[in-house]
Amino acid sequence: MSYIGSKRSSSLVSFDEGTIGSGVVFPAGHVIRYLEAIYDGATTDTSVNNSWEYWPNLVIDVIPASQSSKFLLIANLHTKAGGLYKYLGCAIKITSPVDAEISGRMQVSQGDNNGYALSMTLVGYYHPNTTSQCTFKVGYIDTEDASTIYFNTSGQTSTAFTSRLSLLEFAG
Repeated sequence: MSYIGSKRSSSLVSFDEGTIGSGVVFPAGHVIRYLEAIYDGATTDTSVNNSWEYWPNLVIDVIPASQSSKFLLIANLHTKAGGLYKYLGCAIKITSPVDAEISGRMQVSQGDNNGYALSMTLVGYYHPNTTSQCTFKVGYIDTEDASTIYFNTSGQTSTAFTSRLSLLEFAG
């Protein structure tokens, strides 16, 4: 067997450049894909209620490489709730093909006395057991009469931060 632009040493083949064809099997635990959704705007939602709503632009649609794929999701958020002693819940959710929270729900408060936005990290793990498209989002829900959430801003300054949702797909 020969490969153009390749070197072969025992059972290891290395390519200088090109695309790997079909039939390649990655060892279990190997990262086979990285996807990222970024939101760098600063906005406010003043009508938060007790139904799940979703962060702007923090959505990842992915078709698993195989039924044994596993996903690690990490959301890095800059946010705060409006009002003293008012709280929101944030979580990474899968919304298709099922609807479920896959990270622990993190409580969002007004921040410190200066009103700065809070930095928070959510981590979730999911084994979809399908090759159908999966949709992951960062959701928020009112848990204690907050009604307002600030995305990437404190609401008191013009400083804008960047929030992101990252997905790593691992071979099963």
